Amino acid sequence: MAGLPEMTGLWLTAQVDIPPTAAYYVAHTKAIPQNIIVISYLKGQDMSKLSKFNIRILISVSVMLAAIAAAACGSAEQPTAAPPPTAAPAAPSGAGATATPAPTAMPAATATPASPPQIATVEVPTPGVVESAAEKPWASFAAQAKHGGTLRNAEAVLPDHWDLHQSCCNPGPAASRDLFNNLVMYDPTDQKTIVGDLAQSWEWAPDGLSVTFRIWENAVWSDGQPVTADDVVFSLNRMVEDGVSRPRVKNLRPYYDGSEAVDPATAKVNTKFPNPAAFLPFLAVDFMSIQPKHVLEGRADVEEFFDEPANIVGSGAYLFVSHELGQGWVFEKNPNYFKDGLPFADGKETFVIKDKDRFVTAFMTDQIDIVHRGSLLPLTDMVSFKNEWESKGLGVVYSPGFTLQGLTNMKWTAPPFDDPRVRRAIFLAIDRKELADIDKLGFAKMGQPFFPGTQWASSDEEVAKWPGFRYVDESGELYLGDPIGVDGLTKHPDDIAEAQRLMAEAGYGDGFTANYHTYTANKNVPVILKQQLQNILNIELNINITDTAATIAAEQGVDFSHFVSVHNGPNIVDPDDLMSGVYLAGAPRNPIDYEDPMIRDIFERQKSEPDLAKRQALIREAEAIILKGEHHMIQYYWYGDPRWIVPNHVKNYVPRQTVQYGMGTEHLWMER
Repeated sequence: MAGLPEMTGLWLTAQVDIPPTAAYYVAHTKAIPQNIIVISYLKGQDMSKLSKFNIRILISVSVMLAAIAAAACGSAEQPTAAPPPTAAPAAPSGAGATATPAPTAMPAATATPASPPQIATVEVPTPGVVESAAEKPWASFAAQAKHGGTLRNAEAVLPDHWDLHQSCCNPGPAASRDLFNNLVMYDPTDQKTIVGDLAQSWEWAPDGLSVTFRIWENAVWSDGQPVTADDVVFSLNRMVEDGVSRPRVKNLRPYYDGSEAVDPATAKVNTKFPNPAAFLPFLAVDFMSIQPKHVLEGRADVEEFFDEPANIVGSGAYLFVSHELGQGWVFEKNPNYFKDGLPFADGKETFVIKDKDRFVTAFMTDQIDIVHRGSLLPLTDMVSFKNEWESKGLGVVYSPGFTLQGLTNMKWTAPPFDDPRVRRAIFLAIDRKELADIDKLGFAKMGQPFFPGTQWASSDEEVAKWPGFRYVDESGELYLGDPIGVDGLTKHPDDIAEAQRLMAEAGYGDGFTANYHTYTANKNVPVILKQQLQNILNIELNINITDTAATIAAEQGVDFSHFVSVHNGPNIVDPDDLMSGVYLAGAPRNPIDYEDPMIRDIFERQKSEPDLAKRQALIREAEAIILKGEHHMIQYYWYGDPRWIVPNHVKNYVPRQTVQYGMGTEHLWMER
């Protein structure tokens, strides 16, 4: 594939006054001069446009990170090539190291509260009703589209698997979603309504225990063989297969009860209970691809075969052409695609760009058309890029809803975290507002158990009354509202006192030392937590930062001693996703299988409850249990920061609710 030309990074070095606490880090680490920070910035941007809040954050976090820079090695989500000097010098490789001296009190951060993205409720087809194919789902936009051109995509991270049944994370579907189809998908014109993909129509049985899909009879695999109901049955069975890695697609297990091919174009899918509300939304997530039975069944290397993308036999809008390892890949339009008129582009080319300055310059010089998974830019740089990009009228940088979870797991099977009093003490002691203000620049919501701003969540006013979430103003009055970005608030003294009492009661009044393992993209959080936990509970954190793959391996292999932090990206905005993804045994973010039997009971009751009000009441019960703070994990915030870059010439793009679906591009066209 043709590479992007080399691009020169654009940097601004600013002399500013460093607050006393930030100076502490400099003085003790000798990392950088006390009055110098280096800010990655855009050409032509007036320094005055960088808000006071952003400057403060750049100072405090950039300088603090110098304290642990010697321990860090590059993440797959960060640049591998060294750009011009930054505030924290390049770190040597190495999986394990600890942070240097404990900080004094950090400066308070202020932020302008971000406007919450609207999270729409998914429109799920009513059980028992035939979803008609009288109009093809793509007909509404196909007539106005413009054909031609090559869609140029930027990506910073290589896929963990091209085989989406094995993929854990969205770089997988960002790479290969366009090569496959699901049974159903989210309508690309609103990203919330379920429409057919391979399914032309579907009908629920009167008893709600099965749904029958009729697939498009003109759908063919890229080797010319027809797509049949046998492929649907094979794929669904493979998604729930035991003994193999199925990080995302295994979410079907609570609902799926086998399937059968009625005829070549009809598949009947059975469910374990009537009318599971989350079943079709899960089927629409990008990982749930239908794959060719005639290619994969019986292969000794079935788990490896499609991870060589040249082997992929798909039904999707594009065909694989070539792949240059570490550089990118090339697709061409599928001339036999069953959706007439789609895709609109003649091809798609993805460039892997791991240097953030080349990334910025590629967009500013019109060498890239879209980023539709996520950006490699640190949040501060991304906000600056968004401001510059949108102020010049070049396009829009979109955010999802607050559907990403910042959390940390504790090794609850070993001291000191085998004592629920210790887990609750930490739950009460951490300052979620400070973490959100500093690490997410206010693009966050407090870490309540279920999706904020949705029908499943408590209001900001309710959350503000919960122990561990309470803040008081300068007069000592309880603040009722979202505290993130609000100046003059401090943690409620009763929460601090109770946390300290629990630690003393558990025999840890003098604290202890604990190891905290996370990945590079999350490196700010342990620095902030280190000071919070030391100041309130006398807990000393040793910080170990590795790349993403090593951190996930440590989590899943339970190869951590105290804390391990891998954030969670839910698939759909439904409590079932959080139950099966975090709270129940077997969940990806629950590596030692903690389970509260009351949460299990609530999950089993609510997943089949057709009455929305009754289901919401059950979720409130689960919320109250989780808020005891004795679970295996502590969530500090929900976030949805800017990540999807769409220039004006790219048409028909609608932002989605989560980062785990909507990465296909068959519906996009370009107008230049």
